Amino acid sequence: MIYLLLTYALAGITLKAADVYGEVKTDLKAYGFSIAAAFLFWLLLTESPSTSTFMVAVIIGCVASLKVNRPNLIVGLVIIAILSATLGFHTPIIWPLITLASAAYLDEFAHERSSKWKHSFQLFFRYRCLLKVTAVIIALIGAVTLPSMVGFLIFDICYDLSGICLERKASTKPN
Repeated sequence: MIYLLLTYALAGITLKAADVYGEVKTDLKAYGFSIAAAFLFWLLLTESPSTSTFMVAVIIGCVASLKVNRPNLIVGLVIIAILSATLGFHTPIIWPLITLASAAYLDEFAHERSSKWKHSFQLFFRYRCLLKVTAVIIALIGAVTLPSMVGFLIFDICYDLSGICLERKASTKPN
């Protein structure tokens, strides 16, 4: 169980690092984080149908909202596809997948526009809380397992915290 939770956490951290470093400059560091995130995503895709449901929903939501828009992120997506096609993965559970992917898409869409909204909505979408709330509801009604939901929340919170840390680091760098 600890291995699984650590995998979720590292997947969130490396995905955010790939995103941030890819925005700044697509260099070896950006590709390294993308490759690491892709491998960790694939490990999670092989864990269980519930875990696969969460991770595929993130992928679909990000692709649909056009967030996979840099070369390093595309490489990561291709690596996930190759690993999944050659080494396998668990088939996601369909209706939770559709619900979670829709929440991921709406979160990404609203995240881009949230700076123009009132405070409570801005905070809600800045940290993509719709997907987190949806994950909890879907787990509570039994459509996915509670451990996979907890793992997913760890992934998402580590993604958010990594963003805060990387933004702070960038803002304290001398010009």
